[in-house]
Amino acid sequence: MNKVFIFLEIFLFVKMSFIDIIKIFFPEITILEEDDLYTLFDSDVKILVFSFDEQDNITIKIEELHRSNNYSGTSILDLLEIVLNEYSTKSYSIYLSDTSVIEKNGYTIPLSILHILVKGQSWYNSKGYFSRNHEKEKIQWDVIRESSMMFDDVTQEKWFSLFNININSLTYHQIGLIIYSHLKRQDIPNEMVEYYYHIILIIRNNIKYTSNLNKSVIKD
Repeated sequence: MNKVFIFLEIFLFVKMSFIDIIKIFFPEITILEEDDLYTLFDSDVKILVFSFDEQDNITIKIEELHRSNNYSGTSILDLLEIVLNEYSTKSYSIYLSDTSVIEKNGYTIPLSILHILVKGQSWYNSKGYFSRNHEKEKIQWDVIRESSMMFDDVTQEKWFSLFNININSLTYHQIGLIIYSHLKRQDIPNEMVEYYYHIILIIRNNIKYTSNLNKSVIKD
């Protein structure tokens, strides 16, 4: 039976708590409550840590978000919003800090910067989460993605040896596309990951990105 129908049938008889509704929409998970924080586990994988407040409007602060075999990051955020909409007619806000990364061969590469280079916005931006500086920063991203920069001689020589092209002739967007596509490969050598990590760190210094984000839904 559809989860929404199950919820509606139960809701007719009893006003359910927020956590009770989460258990309906996340049936495979277990929930640990400690020090006003709720932690959701899918088997042994921690997928979500958040605090919940509803004194006025509803406020959710996400502390951690991780994918698992059963839940992607997108599905977790989508289901969380479904739970919020089913639970109350109040307006709500979800707050988080974008710490998303790609972990590859021991290197931690900021996913937000890669997404900005490739897609013009971070992954969280694409899900409706923005900082108060977003509009101003987005103008800079759009300009810089179509610009090129002068890399040091060592970086230039390495890139030319790999691709037979001068990295300084490429736009930030083109560089991001190449790096992002290669990092998704399973067989990428550690030397390449280290080199791409070095390039992304250089580029990050030229891109302003406020990582404290929120998504607000105003209800009448």
